[in-house]
Amino acid sequence: MIRRRVVPALASVAIAIGSLSACGSDSGSGSGGSAGPASDPAVAWMDKVCGSLAAGGKQLSEIPSVDPTDPSKAKAGLVTFLTNLSTALGSVSTSIKDAGVPPVADGQATVDKAQATIDGARTSLDSAKTRLEAVSATDPVAFTNALQEISPSLSAFSNTEGPLKDLKANPELNEAFGKTPACKQVDSGTGSDSSAPTS
Repeated sequence: MIRRRVVPALASVAIAIGSLSACGSDSGSGSGGSAGPASDPAVAWMDKVCGSLAAGGKQLSEIPSVDPTDPSKAKAGLVTFLTNLSTALGSVSTSIKDAGVPPVADGQATVDKAQATIDGARTSLDSAKTRLEAVSATDPVAFTNALQEISPSLSAFSNTEGPLKDLKANPELNEAFGKTPACKQVDSGTGSDSSAPTS
C-alpha cells in the first residue's frame, strides 16, 4: 500500500529536515478469505484499484538521500521525492476514475470521499514542493525557514491512511478487499507499518 512506503519515507525526510534545520496503520482489515469469483463486480473493481496502489508504492521505493552538508543536493532530493509522491497519488486517482463507480451501495459517495482525500494530499504536497523550489539552498536562513514551513504538512500527510481507508469504510468494498488477489499483494507485500502513527 502506498502509505506503507510513504510513512517511513516521510519519516526519513522529516529527520533529514530536522538535521538540515539544525545546520542552518492501517495493517489491512480484509477478511483474509480466498479470492472471490471473477464474476463478483465489487471484487473486480477493487482489484483494479489495488493494482494501481501497488504500482504507486513501487514508485516510492526510492527514498531520497538527504545530505545535511550539501543543501543543494538535499533540496533536489526532497523536490524529486515530493514530485514522485504527487505523481503516484495522481495515478491512483486516475485508476479510481477509470474503474468507474463501484457496484456497491453508496459507491459514488465512497469514491468521492477517496478522491477528496487524494486531492487534499496532492495540494499539500505540491504546495510544499513549490515553496521548496522557490527558496535558494545557498541562503541558509531562507532554506531553513522553508524546511520548517513544509515540515508540518509532511508530518500531517504521514498521519493519514490515504484513499484506501475511505474505500474500506464501505462494508462491501472492505469485504471485496479481503477477497481480491491484488489487494492481498498490496497488503502483504509492503511490510508492516504498525509502528507508524495512524489517523
